[in-house]
Amino acid sequence: MPETIIPEPVVARRDVARRNRRLVGTVLAVIAIGLVLQVWSTGTFDNFLWRVGLNSKPCATNGFGATFCGDQLDQYNKRIGNP
Repeated sequence: MPETIIPEPVVARRDVARRNRRLVGTVLAVIAIGLVLQVWSTGTFDNFLWRVGLNSKPCATNGFGATFCGDQLDQYNKRIGNP
């Protein structure tokens, strides 16, 4: 059975397409990581992440089990009279 010979331009187009897909995936991954870091730095997920120590702002839990982070913690401390 004779070997099938693939012309050079077809192979080159496949390689370019494969590289483009890889590049697009990498760019999308970098954008997604950047968005997650931006949202994390604003403290949006602090109430969920404080249990594992990944909060970006200071957090505390009161005696009733409510968690306060960042500005909410400052407001709570002023309201109850903590310095």
